[in-house]
Amino acid sequence: MISLAFAETPNVRNLREQTYTRDNTYCNLGKGKEKIEIQIRSIASKTEPDEKKYGEHIFYYPTIKPKLFPINSDNLNNFRLFEGKSEICSKSLAFTVDKDIVAILFLKENRPDRDKLTIQFFNTKNFAPDKVIETDFMTDEAEAFREGFIFNNFSIRHALEMGKIRIQEKDLIFQDRDFPTWIRYDKNGFETLPEVTFDRFEFKSFFKSQKDFLILAGWDDKIKKFNKTILYVAINKDHTLKCILLTETKSKLTGNEADWRCQGPTKAE
Repeated sequence: MISLAFAETPNVRNLREQTYTRDNTYCNLGKGKEKIEIQIRSIASKTEPDEKKYGEHIFYYPTIKPKLFPINSDNLNNFRLFEGKSEICSKSLAFTVDKDIVAILFLKENRPDRDKLTIQFFNTKNFAPDKVIETDFMTDEAEAFREGFIFNNFSIRHALEMGKIRIQEKDLIFQDRDFPTWIRYDKNGFETLPEVTFDRFEFKSFFKSQKDFLILAGWDDKIKKFNKTILYVAINKDHTLKCILLTETKSKLTGNEADWRCQGPTKAE
């Protein structure tokens, strides 16, 4: 789900005086490299260690007077900077997505799962915030890509599985793992990238080719979506055999599934 969010305009001065800085970054925008500071601020004076960089309000400072980002449209969610290296901001991710538009990335709190991507657009002509896109994409990594950026996306894993299984006459321990897909954002919107997903797949070596991977992962080129995103990894106690399986739904594993891909001895010792 993707939604656009716009904020009402509260009394910025009072709000700033009543909040506490949680984190900040400096960004240079436009041809003139206009410098702004972005601050994450919270109404709480003290917080737990895992909450210290989150805040309900995000200010930016184009001049002496601070202004409020429209990202906090409902004041019900906490946000933090999407930390990382970028040419635009000092310690957070921001990317040029059009001639005069920069996308500054934030993460919306989503515990116990990964935080969700939120994009605050910024107009470099007037150095003012533009629209906001709040997504349901759970991510922890992003980087520049052509005229935009790419990011990894994870599905929700409700009940983590682990158990014993027998494959190729060997006893293995299996567990389910994350299957991250990679998505591009540019001025035309979002698009899942199968080639980048394959290239960065942790178990890429288990497949003969990208085509082989796309078939096993259930890639649908018409709707641009992977259908088999449940990943199981199985390994025996002496690490001589390792197998992976991609499925569409969770079910009781037998070890006889045709789509297991294995590396190591093919016969019992």
